[in-house]
Amino acid sequence: MHLLMASLIMLNTTIISRFLQFTHPFKIKWSSIKGLEKAEYFDYACIKAIFAAFMTLNVFLLFLYDNYYSLIPWVLVIWWWKWFTNRKFILCGILSVLSIAAYAVLGIKNIYYNVNIIWSAYTFYLAIWYKYYSFATVIEA
Repeated sequence: MHLLMASLIMLNTTIISRFLQFTHPFKIKWSSIKGLEKAEYFDYACIKAIFAAFMTLNVFLLFLYDNYYSLIPWVLVIWWWKWFTNRKFILCGILSVLSIAAYAVLGIKNIYYNVNIIWSAYTFYLAIWYKYYSFATVIEA
């Protein structure tokens, strides 16, 4: 597969995933999350840069290994953003666990998918932290 074709497939999958949630494909509204106490190891600019690198890695994995099954957990990763910014942290945790399981299956044949497992574990950490720690501090205040 050509690199440009892999980029277009990944971009189209991302846009369609966001459209299925009835959200703008390129905007993430942080206003509801910024009202909460910020999690440890979480920075808004840093997570955007890491996600851009993560998406670039997935484009190269699609280009090199031509594995269209990797697009299924990618949809879960994209859906995570909408539910995270809407404070649906239990759904975020479920999506993160499903992503970890899906990328673990893909990682059996290719070790490079383990980076996606690390990302999904990080998103699981954020979902748990905001669900149980951040709400507790908001209620106390």
